[in-house]
Parts: sequence; C-alpha cells; structure tokens
Amino acid sequence: MAEAKLTAAERTRHRCSAVRRKPRFLVIGAGQRGTGYASAVGREGLPAIIAAVADPFQSKRISFGKKYIWKDGTPREDQDFNSWEQFLRYERG
Repeated sequence: MAEAKLTAAERTRHRCSAVRRKPRFLVIGAGQRGTGYASAVGREGLPAIIAAVADPFQSKRISFGKKYIWKDGTPREDQDFNSWEQFLRYERG
C-alpha cells in the first residue's frame, strides 16, 4: 500500500505546528534538582511544560505535582509515576 504524500503546503503547516508546540518534560526526581528545573521553567518563562513527575516517594510526587503540574486538581494517569521505568511502560502501552 502506498503512503499518501503531503503537499508542500501541508508539510509547511506540519513543521510550523511542531515548532509552535511547547516541549513537554518528565521530571525524574521531585527533590531539589527536579524542583530547581521545574521552577526555572516557570521563573524564566521558558516555552516548556512540566508534564509529569517520576519519584518513588508519593509525598514528594504530590507536593511537586500540586506546585508544577496539576495544581489543585487530581493527577491524571499520564502525570504521576513511581519511577522512570513505570513511565516507559506507560508510554509503550
């Protein structure tokens, strides 16, 4: 089966939309270093999103998530992980 080819306009539109999307980060470790990275994104107004956290300590994940990810809401399944390995299993489906 042949793949559909994109027109030049479609390729340009696709590239532009990819450029405008903010990079999404998984912070591994909700301690001082992870908090430092996440706070720098907010403080410096960097065009990025802290999308998820992986840390073995639930209390650290909750504190970090409330501050940088899900705010006052409840974490979605794609935002809160016990480890980076759990995140990879989730991503791979």
